[in-house]
Amino acid sequence: MVSFIVGFVASISTKGSKRHKQYGKYFAIALGISAIVALILSSLKPNSFLFVIGCFTLYLIASGWVWTWKAPLSRKIGLAKVIGIFGVLLAVTMLFLGVLAIHGSGILLLIFGGILLSFALFDISREPKGLAIYARHGGRMGGAFIASITAFAVTNVQAYTAAFLPEITWWLLPTIMGSPLILLSIRKFEAGRTAG
Repeated sequence: MVSFIVGFVASISTKGSKRHKQYGKYFAIALGISAIVALILSSLKPNSFLFVIGCFTLYLIASGWVWTWKAPLSRKIGLAKVIGIFGVLLAVTMLFLGVLAIHGSGILLLIFGGILLSFALFDISREPKGLAIYARHGGRMGGAFIASITAFAVTNVQAYTAAFLPEITWWLLPTIMGSPLILLSIRKFEAGRTAG
């Protein structure tokens, strides 16, 4: 809930402003704690689905945060590639688990594993320059915000709509609706920076 609220404030704040940076930091910390709790809980009561979703969330936070790190670009690129390698390994694991559980949670693992694989391969193979650094940050942190919305919806809304909407709806709807909004936000930011 905390990551959802502060993430919303960060997302509507002017990009690069003090408020955006402050609430963005709160968002990353809150969602990171939530993901770590998911890893702990899914280890205590084995749940491979929850475990890899928690890892995916941590990947999104780390791969978005690295571009705000106050370090030389070469170090950021190096760390982004290390995070990308972790992402590829995690994506392969998710796809494998998805094939094994194709009639249950498998379809979600295949979808999210495919998304993760495309992000991670991009991190490894393409070094961002100029405005692309901001796009990489915005895309990954936007994805993390979608993850927080998804977690909130699945946990708090899905039970009330189970009679007329399948559970998969709340797992996928935030991604379907949020992804175009992230792209529009990135393009608007880039247009403003180019014009300014």
